[in-house]
Amino acid sequence: MMEYDTFPFKLFYKILQDDSNIEKIGRSSGENEKIWEKIKSEYRQRHPSIKEKKLLSAYKKVLTESIRTNRDITLLRYLLTEPENLEQLYKELKIPFNQNEVERLKYLEVEIDKGKQKLEIFNAQLKQIEEEIEEESEEGGIDIVKINEAIASLTLVGFPINDFETLTCGQYDAYSKVAQRKASQQKNGTKR
Repeated sequence: MMEYDTFPFKLFYKILQDDSNIEKIGRSSGENEKIWEKIKSEYRQRHPSIKEKKLLSAYKKVLTESIRTNRDITLLRYLLTEPENLEQLYKELKIPFNQNEVERLKYLEVEIDKGKQKLEIFNAQLKQIEEEIEEESEEGGIDIVKINEAIASLTLVGFPINDFETLTCGQYDAYSKVAQRKASQQKNGTKR
């Protein structure tokens, strides 16, 4: 089965530009789909977009705040039924303990309200990022001319690319990283 490192770079972008190009992989329809999904998955793992990183961060915020709020709600329920010997429980949950039961309840209520407000904000941010990613994917707009220009720029940096059609995704990634490193070194005035 084809892998990202050996998959033709231009074909990758042609399929991204137009799904009907998937048939150019040259296998049966079902096999082409499996290969393409695997290639896209590997690409996403190696090249997460800024928006995907933001999305992951937003998911983490929502999950973390949800866990924290649920912890506080559970503790509040426990307090209302078993109000004795709580100091150790508070310590384990890393929540400040107050000897005054009313103050403990007030503190938890405030924390729960804060958590709910944060969850609303984080969920709104998450939804906005998801919508932006969806809009971006609907726009598409991958221009094969720009892909050719990107490959050509690598030849100007000194990489021997004789046939643009046979360049693989793995080769392109490796050349690009080395070219970026060279450019960064030149920009900083250092040579290695």
